[in-house]
Amino acid sequence: TFGSNGIPYTIYEYDLISQAASTEAFDGAEANGTPLEIIPVDNPGIQKDALPLDLSIV
Repeated sequence: TFGSNGIPYTIYEYDLISQAASTEAFDGAEANGTPLEIIPVDNPGIQKDALPLDLSIV
């Protein structure tokens, strides 16, 4: 089943804060219950007309 029940949605804008260091870092933090290693992004702040990328922290 679809998480959204198949109903489309739109992201008008979001606030990009940082990103996870890697998929491996995310998986390790989730598995071990430890803090996630995060790294800065080149363009933090309000993002418009874009979708959040993998590992983005919004």
